[in-house]
Amino acid sequence: MGGDAGPAAAQRLNMRKRPSLPSSGTGSGGPRHRIRIRKTTVCRRVSVMLLYLYVTLFSLLLPAAAPLFLTRMLLRKKYRRSFPARLGIAPYTLRESLSEARPIWVHALSVGEVLSAVPLVNGLRSEFPEVPVFLSTATETGQDTALLRLSSRVSACFFMPLDLGFVVRHTVRRVNPRLFVLVETDLWPNLIHTLSNSGIPAAFVNVRISDGTLAGYRRAKPLIRRVLNEFRILAPQTLSDARRLTTLGADEERITITGNLKFDVEVSELSDLERIELSRSLGFEVSERRVWVAGSTHPGEEELVFQTFRSLSQAFPDLLLVLAPRDRERFDAVHRQAVQEGFSVSRRSESPSPGAEVIILDTFGELSAVYGLADVAFVGGSLVPRGGHNLLEPAVHGVPVLFGPHTEDFRDMASALERNKAGIRVANAEELLKGVEGFLRDGKTAAEYGDRGREFVLANRGAVAQTIDGIRRFL
Repeated sequence: MGGDAGPAAAQRLNMRKRPSLPSSGTGSGGPRHRIRIRKTTVCRRVSVMLLYLYVTLFSLLLPAAAPLFLTRMLLRKKYRRSFPARLGIAPYTLRESLSEARPIWVHALSVGEVLSAVPLVNGLRSEFPEVPVFLSTATETGQDTALLRLSSRVSACFFMPLDLGFVVRHTVRRVNPRLFVLVETDLWPNLIHTLSNSGIPAAFVNVRISDGTLAGYRRAKPLIRRVLNEFRILAPQTLSDARRLTTLGADEERITITGNLKFDVEVSELSDLERIELSRSLGFEVSERRVWVAGSTHPGEEELVFQTFRSLSQAFPDLLLVLAPRDRERFDAVHRQAVQEGFSVSRRSESPSPGAEVIILDTFGELSAVYGLADVAFVGGSLVPRGGHNLLEPAVHGVPVLFGPHTEDFRDMASALERNKAGIRVANAEELLKGVEGFLRDGKTAAEYGDRGREFVLANRGAVAQTIDGIRRFL
């Protein structure tokens, strides 16, 4: 992707080996050789000590945090839903499925990781139809996304248990997977160590190492090195991710660059009829309105979007803003904010309001399709330091995309879109206004950016096939 991994092509990490040190004339048992052995032994001992320290601290901190967990569980329904599973108490759907053949256990942290897992799970089910797939997530929104997108493709969907020894060992024994697949992020040292000790192969796929993640991992490098080398396969998205893995001590022989699974998400362009039906369900005629979709926004971004929209409305009175906050717990607050700004506002979850200036997309799982109605799109989490979100969702529809400076979690994707003139990075509200207005005024340029974005997505597909090729030997 973006020149690092190449379109849909797996690469073995091929770094130049450091020349071996001379042995000072004493053969393989020379002083420097003995120093290297002692250094390796020390590193291993340190990693073991850090693992035990991690397990001990985790076990001690849990009772201290119990009052907070219990309070949240009582006050907020979503925590009640996941609490038993966090302690390894298998939900009914999981218990029902445990009698099937040994499954592939796929873990995806939250919404973004689940969306990456969708094409992989579909590929696994097509390639190995006799093998059940279990999917775990760590967040409630991730669980909802998994149930929405994959309920018919997985045999069980459950919450990842806490990384406590007895809980992890119980869960691993109950699930008894033939293979564990971790998607993108969310390393749990105890779980990976337990899988390794149980002889269960683990694969870390679609790996991305952001600047923040790298800095955090470096602070516990001996432990992270141990965890990484307990995976049989490490499949980073790009060459830069692969280099970061080796920086953290990963064995180069385990690394194969496979590209980004997000490119393989199957999204069909909306037909003319589908565009008409979707727009009418939102309360407008797509042929009569220009549409700006601002998706996955965070606190601090809605203000800038509303400010920009107010300026644009003077030049484009037919412009409609569809705003989709990232966190569903903020839907009400963002709706109130839009009303306080003086806009005519409609909520997707309620009866459509024809003539609305702003629609709050307060439903789950519709953003990708709604991008297909847009004349221009902005992807949030990027004007504020949240690392950005998936830029491919609008690009695959041929919609020109704008994003802010904070795309650390999608650095290669964002850079490639800029380089291919398929997306524009904006630094502030002034540049956001200039970018959106430019695309609204110049339909030819907007179409060219959109076409290049769609071509970019199509050209980089193939990560699912490369990933499955890597894990095939364990199935």
